[in-house]
Amino acid sequence: MKYKFSNEKLEYILDELGEEYKSLLVEKSLDKNGNVDVDNINLSDLIELDIETKKPLKISKLEKTRKRMFSLSALIGIIYVMIGGLMLILRPYRTNINNRLITEFSFIVIFMGILVFLLSVYASVFLDLKRRKSSNKDISPYALFNNWKEIEALITQLTPDEYHKGPRTMVEYLSRNRMISSEDKEQILELLQIRNKIVHSSEDNLKMSKVELQKKIKMANKLIDNLSKLI
Repeated sequence: MKYKFSNEKLEYILDELGEEYKSLLVEKSLDKNGNVDVDNINLSDLIELDIETKKPLKISKLEKTRKRMFSLSALIGIIYVMIGGLMLILRPYRTNINNRLITEFSFIVIFMGILVFLLSVYASVFLDLKRRKSSNKDISPYALFNNWKEIEALITQLTPDEYHKGPRTMVEYLSRNRMISSEDKEQILELLQIRNKIVHSSEDNLKMSKVELQKKIKMANKLIDNLSKLI
C-alpha cells in the first residue's frame, strides 16, 4: 500500500472499502457479460468499469478547482471596483493631474471590475445548473451505494473494535447504547438491504423509480449528517 496507517480503525475501514470495491467490480463485470465464472472476466471490461466508477471523483475534483477559480475572479472584480471607487473619492486632492483623465480611468477600472465579477458569477451559476441537470438526468443507484459506504465508515468509527463483525452488529451496538434513534436504526438497515441489492443484482432488477431513489439519497445524506455529529 502507498500509505501506512497507525490508526487501526482507519486501516480497517480502508481494507473493507478495498474489498468491497473489488467485489463490486467483479459482480458488475460478470453481470455485464452474463458470465458465471470469474476466470472468464474480460480484462478490458474490468478496466472500463474501473474508469467509469472513478470518473465522478475526478469530475468532483475538477469542479472544486473551477469554483475556487471563479471565486478568485469574482474577488478580483470586487477589488477593481474598490480601487476605481477610491480613485474617484481621492480625485479632488490630486490637483497636479488632470481630473478628467482620472475620472475616465476610474470609471474604466470600475467597469472592468463589475464585468469580471458578473462573468465569474454567471459562469459559476451556469456550470452549477448544468451539473445539477446532468446529475438529475444520470442519477444511478450507485450514488446511493457511495452514500452507504460513508455511513458504514461512520458507524465503524463510532463502534469499538470488538463489535466490528458486520454492519448489523455495529448498528445494534449504537442503538443499544442510544447513540442513534430507533428511526435511524431502521433507516440504516433499510439502506443496507438496498446496498446488498445494488452489489448482488443488476441495476434493472432494483425496481426503484428516480423519485424514490432521490428520496433514499436524501435520507442517506441526513443520516450521514446525524452520524457525523457524533464523531
